[in-house]
Amino acid sequence: MTLIGVEGREITAQFTADELLIINNALNEVCNGIDVEEFGTRIGASTDEVRSLLASVGNVIETSGATRPSGRASAAGSSSVKG
Repeated sequence: MTLIGVEGREITAQFTADELLIINNALNEVCNGIDVEEFGTRIGASTDEVRSLLASVGNVIETSGATRPSGRASAAGSSSVKG
């Protein structure tokens, strides 16, 4: 990840496809793979906010044609949201 700029609370960063897929997989796991007690307190956002971010990341991945982190055996998790 490379920091491009900061303006107030808006941060612009550049990610490799691998980095973005890792973020997608982590968000997917938090939303769909594990039960997190006190989700909002522990994660710092509501489930709806995290699911929205997951959908946005998934859209970027789909648009870019990224597949899975290079050198990793597991496929990238689906960016779909249950619920």
